Amino acid sequence: MLKFQFEPTFVILSILALVAVSTVFFLGLILMRSYIEERERTRQLKIQEAKYQSLFFNNPDCIISFDAAGNFLNGNGKFETLLGYSMAELREKKFLSYIKEEDQEIVWNHFQDALEGKGSESIVKAVHKDGHTRVLKIKHIPISNDGKVEGLYLVIQDITETYTIAEKLYRTNEKLQSFFQSTSDAINITDLNSIIQYVNPAFETMFGWTKEELIGKKLPIIPASWRETSHILERKLLNGEHVTNVETKLQRKDGMLIDVSLSISPLKNEKGDIEGFVAITRDISERKQFAKTLQENKAKYKLVTENMSDLVSLLNVEGVFEYVSPSFEKILGYPIDILQGKSAFELVHPNDLNRIMNLFSKFLKKKKPATTRFRYRHRDDFYIIIESHAVPLFDEKGNLQHILVTSKDIGEKVKAEQALQESKQKFHLIAEHSSDLVRIVDKAGIIQYASPSHKTILGYEPKELEGRPLLDIIYPEDVLLIQEKLRHMEKRHVLQYRTITKHGNYIWTESHTSSIFDENGQFLHYIAVARDISERKEYEEKLKQMAFYDELTGIANRRFFQEQLIKQIEQAKQNNTRFALMYLDFDRFKWVNDVLGHDVGDELLRNFVTRLKTCLSESDIIGRWGGDEFTVLLSRFQAKEEVAQVAQQIIQSMRIPWHIKDHEFIITSSIGIAFYPEDGQTIDELLSHADQALYQAKAEGRSKFYFYEKSLSNNMQRLLLLETHLKQALEQKAFHLVYQPQFELATGKLTGAEALLRYTHPTLGAISPMEFIPICERLNIIDEVTEWVLQEAAGQLKEWKEKGLHIRMAVNISPLNLENKTFIDKLVSIFEENDCDLHDLELELIETALAKSIEEVSKVLERLREIGVRIALDDFGAGYSSLLYFKDFPIDKIKVDRSFVKELPKKERDIAIIDSILLLSKRLGIEVICEGVETEEQASYLRMLGCKFAQGYYFSRPLTNGEFEDKYIATTAK
Repeated sequence: MLKFQFEPTFVILSILALVAVSTVFFLGLILMRSYIEERERTRQLKIQEAKYQSLFFNNPDCIISFDAAGNFLNGNGKFETLLGYSMAELREKKFLSYIKEEDQEIVWNHFQDALEGKGSESIVKAVHKDGHTRVLKIKHIPISNDGKVEGLYLVIQDITETYTIAEKLYRTNEKLQSFFQSTSDAINITDLNSIIQYVNPAFETMFGWTKEELIGKKLPIIPASWRETSHILERKLLNGEHVTNVETKLQRKDGMLIDVSLSISPLKNEKGDIEGFVAITRDISERKQFAKTLQENKAKYKLVTENMSDLVSLLNVEGVFEYVSPSFEKILGYPIDILQGKSAFELVHPNDLNRIMNLFSKFLKKKKPATTRFRYRHRDDFYIIIESHAVPLFDEKGNLQHILVTSKDIGEKVKAEQALQESKQKFHLIAEHSSDLVRIVDKAGIIQYASPSHKTILGYEPKELEGRPLLDIIYPEDVLLIQEKLRHMEKRHVLQYRTITKHGNYIWTESHTSSIFDENGQFLHYIAVARDISERKEYEEKLKQMAFYDELTGIANRRFFQEQLIKQIEQAKQNNTRFALMYLDFDRFKWVNDVLGHDVGDELLRNFVTRLKTCLSESDIIGRWGGDEFTVLLSRFQAKEEVAQVAQQIIQSMRIPWHIKDHEFIITSSIGIAFYPEDGQTIDELLSHADQALYQAKAEGRSKFYFYEKSLSNNMQRLLLLETHLKQALEQKAFHLVYQPQFELATGKLTGAEALLRYTHPTLGAISPMEFIPICERLNIIDEVTEWVLQEAAGQLKEWKEKGLHIRMAVNISPLNLENKTFIDKLVSIFEENDCDLHDLELELIETALAKSIEEVSKVLERLREIGVRIALDDFGAGYSSLLYFKDFPIDKIKVDRSFVKELPKKERDIAIIDSILLLSKRLGIEVICEGVETEEQASYLRMLGCKFAQGYYFSRPLTNGEFEDKYIATTAK
């Protein structure tokens, strides 16, 4: 046997080799297992990816993915089904472009929330490719990886149909709610335990409880006496039956029971189970009361019939009595039982029988009420004269069924008629020999009798007039007056009118007219006794002429103009024509009287009328309404434009300077115009509306005319509100100032500020100065308002000066302020109190302030300049600018109206005007500032033209004192 001997080194190496081989083997096993597991994970991922892709692309909802930057990544193709656009089109445009504009911000905000990791949902409207609107529900789902948002999904559903149904359901509910709220029937809803769930307003009104007192409480309107019946009805309702029109009594909060008609229906849920009741209650108290009253009236009628003195009977179509009243026995002596069933004709006098039978036959054919007289036999065999009135009574099919006959004994009446006949004979005897005109006229206005004196006075034979209408011999202009008088005449009346003679001329007559009535108070006719009063009328007319003309101007006074206006209205009604009423007055007449004297004022009125006549035709009527107010009646025109031409001619003529007693001044006129019949059909309406139009003309700047519009009536309501509050505005601190800065164009340096008055009404809000300043002037409070503005402006100047801001303050004043003799003294006092320099004040005047007495206004302005105040002419070029202003007045600055700046530099005409103003002002040493500068282009162009100063919204809007200080004091002070 061989023995091997191993070296230790060999053994160690062998062991190491064995370990290495084992290690490699096991590492191979691990790697193989890892590979197998990786392949399984990959396979699972592919399965998950396939599931995801299947879910993504086969999902019925539209799914779109975006990265974190908001860029489109992918979509499942349902977008084309949803809105009609392909995926390619979706990639080309932003997703928001498919959303309706008003909802884009909603989608964007939810998009941003999702990118911040917040999932959300929104409902928005989008536009389909075919133009229709679709309603979408969008879920915004963030895509996160390790807590970081890498993008988002939008899951979009089309809910248009659901949304539409919901909207329809909402509108239906709104209609139902509207019905519940507006119906006069009381409606309440209760649950199965009679707990109230809902009541409408009518329920509250009908029963006296408020909704808050009822909801959640037991129904309190069922009285104890009706509870058993209510339980029976409840059982019917629980069986699904409806209860309709049950009449009962229900109880109000005050304990009173009211008659109602009640209908109740069960309310079912979606499963068909009854869960409550709805009741509709109608108040039938009035109907019940009416039925009760009707029954009482029937009883009263029977009582009256049984006790009346007239004969009341009911005949059948054969003329047989079916009913006779007890009065038959009292008047004719026949008991009721004897007459019932007998022919009514048996009692008629033989000589009247045929006539009555014929009348009865005609009555049966015509079936219309009829009245006649005949004799009826008394039971004691004598006859009485009766007057019977027959009325047909029909059944429900319209067939004549009965005749109701009421008769009365007229024996005494007949005697009275005979006496009347005798009286007529006596009347004729007197009338035939009277020198007055005696006539009888019936209700229709037909002359029934004319006395012989008509031949002597009017030239008519009596027979020529009898049978003719009285109005045939009435002067046409008096016809309406006579008709009106007779229509409202009582028993006696004295009428004066013109009567036409047979020769065609007319005389004035005074007629004492009496209405004659029968014993029942029924009108019979008029008796008129008239006499010739022509001489007296002529004398009265002379007195009237003296009384009806204005002594100063010689034109119609107020009373006479009113008469003419009345006649014009009557003629316009009769002839279906139009006419115009002008209402005029002076713009500043009070100033003439106060400053120049009443002699000048009187002469101005006379000259005014002279000028006015040159603008009118001879047929136009001028009246002095009072003071400086005049009215003009224009009746001959074809169109509204012709009236406008006349008004404009008047306006132009009044703008010519007046030269009266060494005074030269401009006083213009304003005109309000109303038309008949469209603006009024009475004197009061026409005058009121013309006056409103006059007020509007003055409000729009004076020296204008204005046609009445219906909206002016509403404006007058607004005017009353403003007038009432403006009187207290200073006390209630309703005024405040804002300041618009003025700049030097070349340097941009702040040079001044214009103080602008603002007014706020407690209900109407902020009011334009163009509206409230004229009202202040008319209310004579403009001096107090201006004094307040100056006080505020001076105080602000002082405050800014103390804070290092030295600028000039421009203040607008009214033309009326210059007429106040104490204005300058108060101005000086205010600036001294505030330790302000008057050289820092600039007063802005509009052109109309200068268009008065040139001499007087010039003196006031010179004195203002002497004390250091600068004068600026505001809105230059907007009115009737005159170079005389520069010649006669001490003007330091002109403000070019914004209308010339607005179109710069587009309009060559505006450029030429501004250039001319700048050239002229430079030669005269007058500063120019342009207002209304709103763009950089305008500012640059004005600077190029050589304009030195400007203001407008380009630089700054008007600012409060605090805003002004914040914006300008810090920089300017430095």
